This record gives sequence, C-alpha cells and structure tokens, in this order.
Amino acid sequence: MVRVLRVPDEKYRDKVYKSLRENLSTIKRELGTIPPLEEIEAALIANYESVLGSLERAELPPTVYDKVEELKRTHTSDEWLYRRGKRREEWQTKIATGVEVAQRMWKAPGGLIRAIVETKEGCIADISLSGDFFFYPADKLEELEAALIGVKLNAVEPAIAEFYRREGIESPGVTPADFARALTG
Repeated sequence: MVRVLRVPDEKYRDKVYKSLRENLSTIKRELGTIPPLEEIEAALIANYESVLGSLERAELPPTVYDKVEELKRTHTSDEWLYRRGKRREEWQTKIATGVEVAQRMWKAPGGLIRAIVETKEGCIADISLSGDFFFYPADKLEELEAALIGVKLNAVEPAIAEFYRREGIESPGVTPADFARALTG
C-alpha cells in the first residue's frame, strides 16, 4: 500500500506503513477470513437500513458505468502505473480520517530544515527533523522531536521556543519559528 501511495523517500516508507497498519484494516484482518460477497452485501444493507431506513434496489445510470470503464482504462494502464514524474520534495499523504504523514521543508538563513511529521487529529504523533543546519547540543535534536509528540500543530512554535529556552539550544540562523514553518508548511 505504501508503494501505491508513491511515498518518495525510502527511509520514511516504514513510517507511513506503520501508520497505515495502525489506522486501516481489512475484512480479512478483522474476521480472519473473507466471507462470501452475498454475506457482505447483506450485512451492509442491514446496517445501512438501520441508519437510513428501508432501501430500494436501483440500477446506476449508464453514464456511471461509462465513467467506471474510462477510469479503469486510465488507472490500469502502464503509463499511469509506472509513470515517472518530477520528484516532489514536499508531500502529504492522508492515511485515515484525521491521520496524515507529510514531508515539508523550509530554507532558513542557517540551513534547510526537513520535517517528516505524522499527525493525528492535528497533533504530532511522530516526527523526524533533519537538514543541513547546526543545532547545539546536537543530541538535543532527538529530545526536541520527543518533546513535540502530542503538541498541536498550531502550538508548535511556542513549544519549540520553550524547549530552546529550557535546554539552552543554539542553532545559528535557525529559529523556533523556522522549525515551526518547516512543520506546518
């Protein structure tokens, strides 16, 4: 699934895979087997009717089937499946409702900051910061990542500023605002 999502950086595919595994499931994974299609249809109809009321069976208009065929031809062609495009340096992938993994970059005066961030409901769930900037003491960068877990994206700058103050961080040409910009886009 991660390869289908075209996640560009090999070393971050495992992060997306882990998030997919935690936030998505399949019928087989939940039941241990795949029931017959008729059983699945009956369960769906019964559950929809419990919410929506009685359902009526109807045929889709021919235009819908035409569109399905058009999309099938497009999305199963070698050109579509194996296309090579310009590699995006920034990307964002929705994993599930409220869960996203993104790579963002920000060029601060002191260097490029690359942030890979997984968010759940607007809060940082996992993070990786890297780039060509200086950060002293260097071992505190991992601690900054850990300190940002659980922080809402709209509150990262004050959290980073507090971390800088508390830990005595020096990063020439890179400010807490620069890190916040790298995280939030």
